[in-house]
This record gives sequence, structure tokens and C-alpha cells, in this order.
Amino acid sequence: SVRATEEAVTRGYMLQVAGQQIPAWAAIVGSSVFFAVVHLDFHPVALANITLYALLASFLALAQGSLWTVCGVHFAWNYFMGNIYGLPVSENPEAVSLLGLSATSGSSDFVTGGSFGPEGGLVVTAVWLIATLLSFAYFLRSSREAR
Repeated sequence: SVRATEEAVTRGYMLQVAGQQIPAWAAIVGSSVFFAVVHLDFHPVALANITLYALLASFLALAQGSLWTVCGVHFAWNYFMGNIYGLPVSENPEAVSLLGLSATSGSSDFVTGGSFGPEGGLVVTAVWLIATLLSFAYFLRSSREAR
């Protein structure tokens, strides 16, 4: 799966190798920004949301010492957004889906993500921000327990 490859490269390789050569916070931020930039959309909300997801995934992978959950979350997010709900995923529209959801006519692209999909909207910013804070707390707790 493309999603597992993205996770293996950014969190499985880049984060781990960089974490041995530079401070941990720089490895986490650097690999997260790289992950967002390779999605090739520089709309500020989409870039922020993809970076937030990457931070969430980094904290989760480091806390668990595994990529399994991160790969599952990434796959499930993209699968449900596109194949089930019929929403664009990173500006890639789904041709066939179980449901055909879309933003209400006249709704703000800034809130809904518009043609980029939910990942480009402020609603997802709130979701990823809360999830990132929770994954950071989980990371801190697991780090303390490991000592």
C-alpha cells in the first residue's frame, strides 16, 4: 500500500535515522514537515493539517515502537474518506464510493476543504489538533514508563 510506504519512509526510516543524529524534537518536526510537503499542496490549512497528522503519527509510532497502528490509521482515514464517503483525499477525487457526500453548496472551502477534501479544512484542523495533543500525551506517558 502507498500509505504503508509513506509511513515506512517518514516514520520508519527518516524519523529513526534522524533521531540518532539530531535532537529528537528536530527529527519529529523535520520528518513531519517533509511528509506534508511531499503531498504537494501548499494551501496553508492543508499543509498544517497534514503536518498535524504527521506529528500525531510520529508520537504514536514512537510511543508504541511500531508502525502498525500508524499504517492502520493512515489507511483507514484515506479509505473511509474516499471509498466510503466519496470525498476527495488530498485533492484526489474518488470515482466510485459507497456514499456520495460533498460540501453544501455555498459552504466555505476554508472550513470544508473544498476540492482538496476534508484534509484542507478547519474542521479537520480541530480533529487533528486534539488527536495530536492526545498522541503527544500518550508519547510522554509511555516515555516515562519506559524509564
